[in-house]
Amino acid sequence: MQQKTNSDLSRHYLPRQLRHLILQEYLSGVKTARQLSEEHGIPMSTIHKMGQRWKAKNSCSFVSTPNPYPIMSRVTSEEASELLSENKALRRRLEEALLRLEGYEIMGDILQEEYGIDLLKIRSRTVQRLKERHTAMSLSFLCGLFGYTRQAYYKHLRRNREGSLSDTLLLERVGYYRKLMPRLGGRKLWHLLQQDGFPVSRDRLFTLLSENNLLVKRRKKYSVTTCSRHWMRKYPNLIRGFDLERPHRLWVGDITYISLKEGFAYLALITDAYSKRIVGYNLNTTLERDGALRALRMAIDQTPQQKRQGLIHHSDRGCQYCSKEYVKLLTDNGIRISMTEKGDPYENAVAERVNGILKSEWIDEECFESFQAAKERIDQIVILYNSLRPHASCDWLTPLEAELRTGKLKHHWGRKTVVRKAYVNLYQDNIF
Repeated sequence: MQQKTNSDLSRHYLPRQLRHLILQEYLSGVKTARQLSEEHGIPMSTIHKMGQRWKAKNSCSFVSTPNPYPIMSRVTSEEASELLSENKALRRRLEEALLRLEGYEIMGDILQEEYGIDLLKIRSRTVQRLKERHTAMSLSFLCGLFGYTRQAYYKHLRRNREGSLSDTLLLERVGYYRKLMPRLGGRKLWHLLQQDGFPVSRDRLFTLLSENNLLVKRRKKYSVTTCSRHWMRKYPNLIRGFDLERPHRLWVGDITYISLKEGFAYLALITDAYSKRIVGYNLNTTLERDGALRALRMAIDQTPQQKRQGLIHHSDRGCQYCSKEYVKLLTDNGIRISMTEKGDPYENAVAERVNGILKSEWIDEECFESFQAAKERIDQIVILYNSLRPHASCDWLTPLEAELRTGKLKHHWGRKTVVRKAYVNLYQDNIF
């Protein structure tokens, strides 16, 4: 905004009686224009103009009119001194206001240059609030303070209303996905919205989630479900440096606990390491081998033998996986056995990650009244996980989609572009 000079402000900010006093001293020859300019801080050109206007208005010279401004005869020296003090105070406040305005402009430049925050984006909201506080001010004047027109103001408001409608639809879709997957992360959510045709940037989505308290907070929980101190045979690690180029070359197994209203249940999982698909699972009331054994049978029954050629089963060294019955089921089906060697969770990272996904995004958000209720819900969660949840490590494919691929799948752990796909409604397709 262009600042006004002292010459522009003098006529507006000098009290009327003080102007009369200056004019009387100038026209009577008591003081020169330079002296008055230095005394009152007024440009000499302004004093000359004041004198010229008075002469043009009165059509006579000062000599023929001994008292050109009779009103000034009633101004005492004390009143003149008070007017001068008031004038100086007003000028000082004006200088402070102009300096403060310049400081705000510098702050705006710093925010834009260093933090990428453009204050012009909120000028319509600023004008709107100013109008509410100062109803007598015209909208054109308030818009002019920020360098744009009233038409641009209305256009920006209309665009904001359209954006609010778009945000409402976006939040409805976010609510739909969060209902199916309560703790789905922002990047996965952004990918699903891109598939649905919502042209929202990732940063905008995270801002919207933050404004509506929809960001997911990380939780750290740890519980030991592995007992590796036993007499049974432990097998070597066969997958160190192993390359995955197709599904059903490597299965990983693990067990995790689930809190019930009274007690715990234990979920055994068999996951295909290539597609991240859960191929077998079983919920049991104890940590005995039966749960892991049923999960393995389910995985074998669902996978044709020709797809299991050269398959390796990898797990920790828990007693469930080292038991005679479990090892026999693996060897009878031509599945090689691999186990962790140092008890490090990173040696079975895929299984640990799938456990974490199921618990953090679904299971930990719910309270199961009974074992049967938990079992029914686990069936639904596994279907949702396999058919709907995308994986950044699988080229943003769901496990069922990744299972149909071959070759190395691209990882998207950085900032990458996602290809849009068609949206599939699980309820319309009668998956549930």
